[in-house]
Amino acid sequence: MNAYPLIVPEKGKYLAPVSTSNTADYVKETRDMSLLEHVVDGSDGHHKYRYRLHTKEPTRFEDTLEYDIGCPRCTSQLRLCGRPLDAYDHGLYKCPVCDKH
Repeated sequence: MNAYPLIVPEKGKYLAPVSTSNTADYVKETRDMSLLEHVVDGSDGHHKYRYRLHTKEPTRFEDTLEYDIGCPRCTSQLRLCGRPLDAYDHGLYKCPVCDKH
């Protein structure tokens, strides 16, 4: 599983993912916000990528909805497609652009 640290701006609402060679556990423990990549099988036989928003500190799901998150693969804006799991693992996101390919 890949993990992408998110650059949280001082102003604005766009979170930009950054590639890293660190492990997912390290990224989750050291970054305030990150995306955890999940690979799922698509109905067309191709893999689809989903991203779970993770926060280091407990955060209300409603507070995470204010952000626009960039896709780690193509930089388009991700779209919410799944519910949060707990106060650390928030919504599941997908990229409408990458899902077309």
